[in-house]
Amino acid sequence: MGKRATLKDIAAAAHVTTATVSYVINRTPGQKIAPATRDRILAIARDLNYVPSSAARALRSKRSRTIGVVAKKNLAVPRFNQTIRGIQSVLEDLDMSLLLCTNRRRRDGLCDYLGAFYEGRVDGVRPRRGRAGRP
Repeated sequence: MGKRATLKDIAAAAHVTTATVSYVINRTPGQKIAPATRDRILAIARDLNYVPSSAARALRSKRSRTIGVVAKKNLAVPRFNQTIRGIQSVLEDLDMSLLLCTNRRRRDGLCDYLGAFYEGRVDGVRPRRGRAGRP
């Protein structure tokens, strides 16, 4: 597998600045870019198999667009597997991702799913409630 295409690669091929490429790729409103230039940039991005960096987008937006699910059940059991597939299907329709987490404790003392939240790999955590509202 070769080097991953970057905005710089697209800019060089299109003879424009990286800022212009960024405006086109990210559909930044209020930028006056000629339709021919926009089309050329998008065609070059396709030709180079450009894939936006989800890490860069997460840094900029402060959102990972990923939902964590704590899987404490055996996913080989059809009903649990179907539940996860259903969640994944809905998230795909929303252009979001699914991260399966565990409830095990890490070396730093945090549960896996809390670590994923604090590290910014998921956008939120809802702990399972026990009896009488206790976690």
